[in-house]
Amino acid sequence: MMHLLMTGILALSTPPVQPPPPAPQEAVAGVEPGTISGTSFRQQVQDGQLAMEQGRWEDAAAAFESAQTMLDAPLAELTYNKAVADYRRGEYQLASEGFTNAIAQGTSPELHRDAAYNLGNSAHSRVVESLQSGNAQDAQAALDQLSKAQEELKGALEHYRHAIRTHDEDADARANAELTWNLIEQLRDMEEQLKEQQQQQDQQQQDQQQGQQQQDQEQNQQQQDQQQQDQQQQDQQQQDQQQQQQDQQQQDQQQQDQQQQDQQQQDQQQQDQQQQDQQQQDQQGQSGSEREEQLKDALDEIQQAQQELEDARKQLEEELERNPANERAAEMKEQVEQAQEELDQLQEELEQELEQEESENGNQDGSAQEPDAPGEEEGDPSQAQAPGTPEKDMSRDEAQRLLQGVRDKERQRRKARAEAAKSGTAPGGKDW
Repeated sequence: MMHLLMTGILALSTPPVQPPPPAPQEAVAGVEPGTISGTSFRQQVQDGQLAMEQGRWEDAAAAFESAQTMLDAPLAELTYNKAVADYRRGEYQLASEGFTNAIAQGTSPELHRDAAYNLGNSAHSRVVESLQSGNAQDAQAALDQLSKAQEELKGALEHYRHAIRTHDEDADARANAELTWNLIEQLRDMEEQLKEQQQQQDQQQQDQQQGQQQQDQEQNQQQQDQQQQDQQQQDQQQQDQQQQQQDQQQQDQQQQDQQQQDQQQQDQQQQDQQQQDQQQQDQQGQSGSEREEQLKDALDEIQQAQQELEDARKQLEEELERNPANERAAEMKEQVEQAQEELDQLQEELEQELEQEESENGNQDGSAQEPDAPGEEEGDPSQAQAPGTPEKDMSRDEAQRLLQGVRDKERQRRKARAEAAKSGTAPGGKDW
């Protein structure tokens, strides 16, 4: 028969804020070495018990686990003993699993009670460790396990109460029930303290997050304000530069316009002065014979122009005979014929003018050499000037306009000549 060698509970009080890891049950379940044959198994159990007494928790856990592997079915006492060793060496997760397995494997109410309480201690230590590391998920899982330990102790308490109802004088059952109730109250106090700590830590984390968010928002707002200010300064600088450039361009344009205006006025003054000087020179040097020479020169130019226009007209007619569809040549021919008519009219006018000029010059010469005939009086109708005869010589301005008209006709003739050449008509011998 297997039985527990020793059982006992050591419950340490914990401060309300940061409780130290509670000590597990000092109940180390012993296995009678003689109940199972095999020297190796007995030796492993004894080594585990000795290591527990000496505080060598890793050696104790290894010895009890080795002994467990030699059995066909797991033994709750060995499972409990290994869980105690795991708790002592700080492996709270392994300890929680071990105490949970011991509760499932064992049938003894005392072992069930001690395993449940130490499961609560392990859960408490896990919660404290998780809160310190910031692992809220693991802390919540440990709190759930602490609640589970309380439920297990309530089951043990109900077992003792049933024993008391069956045997009213059972003092051990009453003592165990009272002890179990005290353990439940201790675990409840642990749970409340841990929940309060968790809430405080959650509130601190939330406050930190809110403070960090507020700080980040303030920094972002400052950055945005600074960026906006920098952008405004940059835009203002660009606007100022553009305005300066526009002002400078406007000033330069005004200066340029003023210079052009001054130059134009100066050129106009020089041109007016030259024309005035030329007019004075022409008026001073012009005489009747000079006027006749000018008219003759103009008539010579007209005759030359007429000859060239006639040559051009013949060439255009030849071109039209070769290519009647040449619209350009036909148009040029009309222009040439029109120019010929205008030159004929101009020649007629100049010839009349020359005739009048020669007549006047001859009359002036005769009057200077011969005396007046007897009986001739001033105002004699026979001496009246012929109709259409100019009363005085042509002025310098009129002569200049007449010559300018001849030159204009000559330019038109040359233009017609050039266009006729472009249309494919062979140019004449003269540059018309």
